[in-house]
Amino acid sequence: YRSQRQGERWEVGFYHGGLPTPLQLRACGDLPSRLSCSPADLTRRDAARLWDGGVRTIELEMLTFQPRVLRHLRRGYGPAHLRAMIEGLHEMGFSIGLVLSPGLPTFRVEDCRKDIAEVVRFGSQVVNFVRINPALALEGSEASEWVRAGRWVPLTVPEAVELCRQYVD
Repeated sequence: YRSQRQGERWEVGFYHGGLPTPLQLRACGDLPSRLSCSPADLTRRDAARLWDGGVRTIELEMLTFQPRVLRHLRRGYGPAHLRAMIEGLHEMGFSIGLVLSPGLPTFRVEDCRKDIAEVVRFGSQVVNFVRINPALALEGSEASEWVRAGRWVPLTVPEAVELCRQYVD
């Protein structure tokens, strides 16, 4: 705990653990909150409940708009669902962030340009920020098994830096 300095904005963040419960949202008191989640975990009804509970920013861990990559990863949604979700959350008043992850299995370098074009089409009034997380194979993860089995070759650090530079540019 530390006291807020004058003008400092505080927010409660819920990351990578599914959706917060009503009890968790009430515990935030009058502080605004944000959520980072998979699009597969979020429905319109959930979004309405989250808004009522004080969540004002939703960061969608969507990874890519590329259907081939999403199918391979068994994400449970496709690009049309993502577009509709982004538009719907915007209409509800949320600030929206997207997480893009270059270098996933079946990802191609040209997918980077396609993902960027999708985000740009929405404009900064709809998509407020983008987080770029190059794909990694952490030890013990399913992705590390893909690497061991020869089913995926992750990006090298220089390759990841170059792809991220393309996203940022």
